[in-house]
Amino acid sequence: MKQDWNKVKKHTAMAYSNNLYQRFLKYMPVGEVTWVGVRPSKHQPVNELNEVHAIQGAGLQGDHRTNGNSNSLREITLICAEDIQLIRHYLKREQLSPQILRRNIVVRHFNLYAVKGQKICIGDTLIEITQTCPPCARMEKALGPGGFAAMMGHGGMCGKILKSGKIQVGDPVKIHSPQIELDFD
Repeated sequence: MKQDWNKVKKHTAMAYSNNLYQRFLKYMPVGEVTWVGVRPSKHQPVNELNEVHAIQGAGLQGDHRTNGNSNSLREITLICAEDIQLIRHYLKREQLSPQILRRNIVVRHFNLYAVKGQKICIGDTLIEITQTCPPCARMEKALGPGGFAAMMGHGGMCGKILKSGKIQVGDPVKIHSPQIELDFD
């Protein structure tokens, strides 16, 4: 019986947490896609695009991850333009191309870390933000000494594509939430 009560408490706490998120996330400003890229194969340069087709349960058309496990938690990778600026700052570099960081989508004015476990809309595509996307060891070589450390905590997020659609530079990025209205006042 005690085990059942613990499950109830955990479920109630999670429901409260999700509802609290919904209450505050509905005020998140709309962001914007500033860059799109796909990785045709591992260890190959990233191709910059103006638009890409996101495929539900697979990934981005033309990206090597689309050929991998279906329904992965890492079908798409996203990073904030503001994080790229921080990485650039930490490395004392004048410029830093998103291609070097090997993420698929760059967004600005939208805190991806705030929506972990939530759903977002980019254009007509629905994405669940599933987990952080920490840097890999290759970033030390790609960015130079200190590159891995500069990306720690700023590597972006991974997502799962829940609804296929087109993603293009300039698309709005916004929180997707069922219309739950709660009054805690």
